[in-house]
Amino acid sequence: MNITHSFLVHAPEVKTGAAQALRFLDKTILVKYDSVNVLQENCFSAEKDIFWQKITDGVAQNRQVLTQLIQELEDTGLQNLQDFTQFMEGYQSKTLHAAAHILDGFFGIDSVFYNLIADSHWVTDSLKQEIMSHPSEYWCIAVQGTFTTKSTASLIHAEDEKAN
Repeated sequence: MNITHSFLVHAPEVKTGAAQALRFLDKTILVKYDSVNVLQENCFSAEKDIFWQKITDGVAQNRQVLTQLIQELEDTGLQNLQDFTQFMEGYQSKTLHAAAHILDGFFGIDSVFYNLIADSHWVTDSLKQEIMSHPSEYWCIAVQGTFTTKSTASLIHAEDEKAN
């Protein structure tokens, strides 16, 4: 199973930006892939027109994931915020937790785009202005993570839990 993520990084060149993305994936505890590869042909500096399309598409896809999670909550009977007090541990609470992670800026398996500069799924207007002022210093880095075994296709790797 392959999953692709795009990372916004501040770096002088693609190689340095790719290293930032790979280091982040190596250090994060929420997602552990069996292998990770930078998709060089899908890495772009802000000097390229496609950069903004990749960022816009990634943010839109993150919003779509969030919208789907909220719809799933509504499908289970959520009508207003007070309904959270009635949630039992299980599907509803885990769905809410996944939605909160997107809003809080925690990287997860559902993160299509991730802003490593701000630890966020979004890009603020002020950061957009900064990028436009110094486009050669910002990169969108595409990375593909692969799960080769069913046991590793989890949010938290079992071996990491044993080590802690």
